Formats: sequence, C-alpha cells, structure tokens
Amino acid sequence: RMLLIQLVNSLSTSVIASWTSIDDSLVDIDLLCNAFQKRISIWKINSGQT
Repeated sequence: RMLLIQLVNSLSTSVIASWTSIDDSLVDIDLLCNAFQKRISIWKINSGQT
C-alpha cells in the first residue's frame, strides 16, 4: 500500500513539474493540487486509512 502511495506521489510531482515547465498559470496548478488532495483523502477513507 505504501508503494502505491509513493507511486501516486511521484506521478503527481512529475505532472506538476511538467505543468510548471510549460509555465501555465499558478491558479491552474493550485486547482490541480486541491483536486488531487481531495481524491487522495477520499481514497484513504475508502481503503480504511485515517
């Protein structure tokens, strides 16, 4: 389960890094992070983690 979390973390990091290199607006990156964090917390609740 930790490996899955690490994989997701590295994936999100690379996605954000590529977005930053494209030099998109910071608001878009913030929205991406917020949506991602919500999905992670929902996934943790569904898998029984606190």
